[in-house]
Amino acid sequence: MKKLNEIVIKVDEGIKRVMNNKTLYKKLLTSFKGRELVDGIIDAINNNNKEEVVKNVHNLKGVAANLAIAALADVSVQIEASLKSDEALDGFIPILLEKLEKVEAEIKKITSEE
Repeated sequence: MKKLNEIVIKVDEGIKRVMNNKTLYKKLLTSFKGRELVDGIIDAINNNNKEEVVKNVHNLKGVAANLAIAALADVSVQIEASLKSDEALDGFIPILLEKLEKVEAEIKKITSEE
């Protein structure tokens, strides 16, 4: 498993993706369902449901990439690579939880700024 990106959220990139509308970007971050997506991945890993892992990881990767949430997009790419090579996925659970906590803290910080 390679070292994952330490940048949590690429705010400037995210704002550019919504045509420099900071208010909209903050609203999108506030409505980000990262916890639900990560919980879905973890449940699927714990239940050995590869199809559900694939679906949930793909959803997380897409949403995280669109919002420039680098930490979760990067780990999603790593999980997809592991899925393709049939590697064990349970090692990703602590990584997902750690990245999610950082993302949630960063979102809270970003959305509370004026």
